[in-house]
Amino acid sequence: MACVVLIFSCLRRTHTRTKIHMRKHFTKVALAAVCLLAGGHCLAQVWVPMNVPFQPPAGGWWRGLTSSADGSKLAATPTGGPIYLSSDGGATWLASTAPSNSWFGVASSADGKTLVAITGNFGGGNPTSTIYISTNAGLTWSPPNMPDVALCISVACSTNATVMAAVGCGALYLSTNSGTSWNLAQTPSLICGESVALSGDGSRIAVATSEGLLYTSPDGGNSWTSGDSIVSQWMSVASSADGMKLVAVSQNGLIYTSTNAGTNWSGRVVSSGAGWFAVASSTDGTQLVAAPSAGPICISSDSGATWKETISLWGSHYAVTSSADGGKLAVVDQGKICSLQPSIPLSYNVSSNNLVLSWMYFDNGFNLQQSSGLNSANWTNVTNAPTFTDDYMLHVAVPMSAGNLFFRLQAPTPLQ
Repeated sequence: MACVVLIFSCLRRTHTRTKIHMRKHFTKVALAAVCLLAGGHCLAQVWVPMNVPFQPPAGGWWRGLTSSADGSKLAATPTGGPIYLSSDGGATWLASTAPSNSWFGVASSADGKTLVAITGNFGGGNPTSTIYISTNAGLTWSPPNMPDVALCISVACSTNATVMAAVGCGALYLSTNSGTSWNLAQTPSLICGESVALSGDGSRIAVATSEGLLYTSPDGGNSWTSGDSIVSQWMSVASSADGMKLVAVSQNGLIYTSTNAGTNWSGRVVSSGAGWFAVASSTDGTQLVAAPSAGPICISSDSGATWKETISLWGSHYAVTSSADGGKLAVVDQGKICSLQPSIPLSYNVSSNNLVLSWMYFDNGFNLQQSSGLNSANWTNVTNAPTFTDDYMLHVAVPMSAGNLFFRLQAPTPLQ
């Protein structure tokens, strides 16, 4: 009987390695995971899909995503279905009692107990939105006793969820009593508000417009300024807890940051200059994540001064969320919800006399290689043709034999 020992799975700039130790006479299986380091830094990270028991219907997608401060509680809104919840950092998901609907944005209090979400109602006449509130971590949802509002697509709430904001077509709505009542805010001309962010206490507000400027308010919406922001197709804005550090993205290919509450903005070309869709920030504004409409998601650990690419599935990224410390990130990626992990999971199972190695398909084109020694220079490509399954997995069957074999996933080009 052969022995299979999976020693480690890891990710670095050029490859990931897995050691498969084959020996006759006994069977033993062990698993561990580490991240190879070079110069003391992990050189790449990967977005891995979570096991969510729901796929948005044809033509739909996951539209909103939010997290509690510690990253343990997550809520996701689809365009066509109920709101889904996780209380274990995304390991498991359950459907909430919220009605199946065309949901847009969702936001969470720091403890994850209070949530606010908005729907899009498109039946006849002008489209509207219904605001839903949950005060028990998403178990039950109900709208406040008020008429529907103009169509809104983004929501935000303060740390304790006392202050809430919703923005959309030509309007910004504010609540200062945890969503019990809402008022139309007096704002500059909002042709189409695309995204809204609040400081921790809700006093500072930032609004991104898809056909105009970035607007900020230092006093709960009583006064507004656009600073030196430019006219652009702004898609998303995020704020630090004190409201001083802001990050915003647009379809012009730049990522913009401000360190003085939106008075001045600095734009940077990041990655291939893709059109950016979503952004999130840690509470201190140092850890940032920016997701494009297509291409690699990028992260920053120095308030946007520098950025590095991560590895993700292809497709549009409609929403991204971060824990308070920036250590736990999640993104919506082409109908899937993914979390950022330090390695590409390279798993295996035994089928007859074959060792079947499996890993997530990425358009970076990782190649499976093998060697008889971990430190050997003689790595060769495994020529067995992989099979592709609908869950975006590749599988390669390798005949089992006595002796040592090591496997690694090698990227054809270096990752930034």
